[in-house]
Amino acid sequence: MNKRRFQTDPSRMQWCFRAIAMLAALSLVACGKSILDYRNAQVINGRIYAGNANTPFTGQLTNVPGKLVLGSPSPGEVLLSSFVQFRNVIRTVGLKVPVAEFTVCDAQISDGLLDGKTNCNAEQSDIPMLQMAFKKGVLDGKLEYDNPGSKNQVISTVMFKAGLLDSKQEIFSPKTQKLIHVLTWKNGVPDGEEAGFNEDSGKQIMHATLVNGKYDGEFIQYAPDGERVIYKATLVQGVKNGDEDQYSPDTGKPVGHGQWSNGIAQGVFRQWDASGKLVSDKTYENGVEVTSASNGQVSPTPASIDACVATWSAAFHKEKGDDALVNYDQISEWEQWCKAGKHPG
Repeated sequence: MNKRRFQTDPSRMQWCFRAIAMLAALSLVACGKSILDYRNAQVINGRIYAGNANTPFTGQLTNVPGKLVLGSPSPGEVLLSSFVQFRNVIRTVGLKVPVAEFTVCDAQISDGLLDGKTNCNAEQSDIPMLQMAFKKGVLDGKLEYDNPGSKNQVISTVMFKAGLLDSKQEIFSPKTQKLIHVLTWKNGVPDGEEAGFNEDSGKQIMHATLVNGKYDGEFIQYAPDGERVIYKATLVQGVKNGDEDQYSPDTGKPVGHGQWSNGIAQGVFRQWDASGKLVSDKTYENGVEVTSASNGQVSPTPASIDACVATWSAAFHKEKGDDALVNYDQISEWEQWCKAGKHPG
């Protein structure tokens, strides 16, 4: 029985492989499922291309390093700094936030730019950590940060508009999943209400208002039970102005009091121990201590010394005449008298 031998034509085989590849690519495009692994992509002038393609890619980009999603493709600095602001607020309330750079993302791309939903998981994990939306390359829409150690547990949410934080950012406790902090953003700047809550009881423990990124108005903190004020101050454009008071979280008794004028100590500053005993009583003028309860003596400021010397000079000229000369030794003597609290008359 004769056996038939088949010989392969190399050129025909190459044509077959190309045809299969083209059919696969066409089937993906036809189904609306153009998928590109980041390892096979190029970023040119801020846009993503598939391999050596001449036109920017549109479709789903997979396995993208998180640092490129939040720092690229355009404009990288704005995206990254906005996310860092979001992350840092979470950290200020005592929660540890894994670095976004150590995530792997799947992103929707349109005309070479991030456009649509992007989901990121921690490396070597199938648990979602970041869910966000982009529009023409910038964050636009809801951003949600989830606990990478637990499925479906939200840690923080916020809205972006044209790459900038622009809504209330809410932060939830990983322990109790209760709301623990709220900060209001407008056009990338904290502006509006800020509030803190106890993670166990849910009671409010902090309240403040920000205007254009600076505290403005009453800043109040409460004991963990939310019933007693433990700190209260008034700020104007980020600086203390008026009374500042501190109270014991256990007894509610005063433990500190101060008076401020445009961020400068101006007035009485007192401190009490846990039993309510006064342990410090000082007075400040233009930020400089002028009296202390320990000795009751005055420590004149340079401005007060100059004013005192001027009164000695006026008294001297009144007695000697306006043309009377005042030498350096006389001025030095008046300064010493003023430091000692001695005044004319």
